Amino acid sequence: SPRAIIHKTFATNATVAHVASFSSRGPNPISRTILK
Repeated sequence: SPRAIIHKTFATNATVAHVASFSSRGPNPISRTILK
């Protein structure tokens, strides 16, 4: 017979990671019409 264990979750106050300005993700900072 299958069994499962449910653990209590918890929240943290960690800050969100930021993407570096030279990263290829996100819009172009000079012109938003240019795709990277």
